Amino acid sequence: MIKFVITPEKDIQDYYNSSRLSQSTLKKLCNGVDSYLARKDEDISSKKSIILGKAIDCRLLSNPDDFKNQFYISNMNTSPSDLEKAMLEEVFSRAKSIHGDNVSENLTDYRQFLEEVIISFNYYANRKLETNLSNLTNSGSSYFQELVESNGKTIISLEDMMVIDNVVKSLKTNERTKKLFTDYVVDDEIEIWYQKPLFFDIEVDKRKVECKALLDICVVVMKEGSPLYISPVDLKTMHGYTIDFADSAFTFRYDIQASFYTKALEVCYPNAIINPFSFVVESVSNIGKPLIYVTNDSIIEGGEFGFKRYGKQQPGYRDLISNYLYQEETGWKEDKIVTDNNGVLLLSMEGGISKI
Repeated sequence: MIKFVITPEKDIQDYYNSSRLSQSTLKKLCNGVDSYLARKDEDISSKKSIILGKAIDCRLLSNPDDFKNQFYISNMNTSPSDLEKAMLEEVFSRAKSIHGDNVSENLTDYRQFLEEVIISFNYYANRKLETNLSNLTNSGSSYFQELVESNGKTIISLEDMMVIDNVVKSLKTNERTKKLFTDYVVDDEIEIWYQKPLFFDIEVDKRKVECKALLDICVVVMKEGSPLYISPVDLKTMHGYTIDFADSAFTFRYDIQASFYTKALEVCYPNAIINPFSFVVESVSNIGKPLIYVTNDSIIEGGEFGFKRYGKQQPGYRDLISNYLYQEETGWKEDKIVTDNNGVLLLSMEGGISKI
């Protein structure tokens, strides 16, 4: 029988709290220092696609209570606009900073905060303040009440919850993917690890660099209590058709993720054979045709050392770590190629920039 090993929620939080380098941090350096600094503190956790992906991961890979602890299912049939949601969330944040867990569910109790937020968000600046107060209160009272009730949890709409449930059902029942999530009889001793945190070191520029990786799924063939074969898998959700995943893979540099995670397993389990990294891909807009993409050596090598695509050199994670170390030492002022060439760079038809 299969043994499913689910990482406790506390261990996942410890992973996120760790200051070690992750592949997601490194990928922000792919487009240079200015882009990295602009995105370093960017909060993408509220983007709908990110919320859907995290909720699907949680439903599939965590204990049921973990989903309840992290997500709140909305009861609203209609909701405020994205701008109004952001304003109401700001009002809630200010109220919570003063009242802690005793925030009133009555939005009108926070008139001063509402006035300040309406002005700071430039909300219908051509209208009277009283009109805006009335409109925002009418459209946002139910949402504000749910902010109070959810108390920091991510709010999921009923419509999005249907998408999440359908994706989970598809992955659990499709012949291609269901073996990752359902028990079955096998001859080998197999464990399936969900949300496996790994902490490891990589040597770059003759320096030991502390890194971390969080793997969605590892299918592990055990021998006498130790891993013999490890097959790493990452879950991806996308809009459109799963057959088009390759374009997303290069756009979002999933080659770096596959290579970085493979290295993490090689370091942490040196006596195990690491099988090719795979992506299990399902669409949130065309549910029911999940595909499995298995990486080959070119993806792993390109993710580590870089490669040329459309004439432009793409960095691997070793280049990005080296760049990260350089920027830490020089104060994140400008890209190394700019400093080394005194701001004079070559522009050519091959694409990208280079020294003259």
